[in-house]
Amino acid sequence: MSDTNAYTQPLNSNVAMLSKLETEAEIRFTGAVYTPYPIAKALVAKALPLCEVKNLKILEPSVGDGSFIEALLEHEMCFDNITAVDIDDVVIQKLSKFYRKEKSTSLSFVSSDFLDFVSANNNADYDLIIGNPPFIRKHNFSKNFKEKLVDLSKEANYNLKYMQNAWAAFVVASEMLLAAKGILALVLPYELINVGYGKKLISEIFSRFEQVDIYVPDEKAFKSIDQDAVIVIAQKKNRGAKGIRICRATDLENLDAISQHKLETHSSNDMSLELVSFLLPRKTTSSLKEIRENFQKIGDFCTSAPGLVTAANDFFILTENDTRKYGLSNWVKPVLKKGSYLTKRPIFSQEEMCDLSAKNLPTNFLYFDPVDSVSKDANAQK
Repeated sequence: MSDTNAYTQPLNSNVAMLSKLETEAEIRFTGAVYTPYPIAKALVAKALPLCEVKNLKILEPSVGDGSFIEALLEHEMCFDNITAVDIDDVVIQKLSKFYRKEKSTSLSFVSSDFLDFVSANNNADYDLIIGNPPFIRKHNFSKNFKEKLVDLSKEANYNLKYMQNAWAAFVVASEMLLAAKGILALVLPYELINVGYGKKLISEIFSRFEQVDIYVPDEKAFKSIDQDAVIVIAQKKNRGAKGIRICRATDLENLDAISQHKLETHSSNDMSLELVSFLLPRKTTSSLKEIRENFQKIGDFCTSAPGLVTAANDFFILTENDTRKYGLSNWVKPVLKKGSYLTKRPIFSQEEMCDLSAKNLPTNFLYFDPVDSVSKDANAQK
């Protein structure tokens, strides 16, 4: 996990003025999302049998509350030693004290920025690297962390612009520490399969593995913070199947695949469709590919850009009650803050938008148009 002084920019004093900057916002700013023990247990149980080496050398790059350590200790005979790293010295001290009684297992706890650890142990050759790296967006990186990313980019021969989140950097760095038959087993955000830098990791970093399984759950992994996640198990060497598979699972606590779909990665143009094709019938996927190849695209006629993004959603996106309370009705526009507000129907109506507003969900975007604000303010005063 991480703290705000190392991986992220210090919290601006103005942020303290925001009304709800706790829990969800704080978690996403620091990246400190701890893995529920059932998920850690499921991942350990799935990854360990894939390791062909005896007396495994294991690394946990962001140990957090130690859920992966606890799950690994249930399989104590499978490994020789575990090294657990975390940037939070308090976390390391607590875990060291708690596991001091474990005499039969070699546990090493290291208080360090993971990128510093990688630089100091670049010949480590771990048999299994397992964990849940921090989710920290690029605009929250500290200056020190950005400088380390430059060095990592050069050492790993991986384009800096594709390390847009701390978890992506952790994947790149972890791959460098694996042994020839090593296995990478990580909990990663859903962005891995639906954003550009995630797809770049799949096509470039995961292409260095013989077999990669990406488990996509039907249920949200971290419901308390509305965060989707997937599990990746990547094998450097594999006697059986080769390639990258999307494995659909009920949830991340049960990694028995409901269905599997092998990705065709030979064409980068098909990557986006390939990554979601496990949700579609094969005939539908084939039809979409044919349409894609034979018809013009929106980009042939106009440009497009990402949707609305604000630095502080809890400040700029208001509920109907707060909008009325502060007299801001003339300066808001309707907005859907979360995809989870949407129904499963293909059409989202004005009536449904009003229903969300009536439930006092945040649906009003605070927006001051430089031209209209003066006239609206004058009308409001009348």
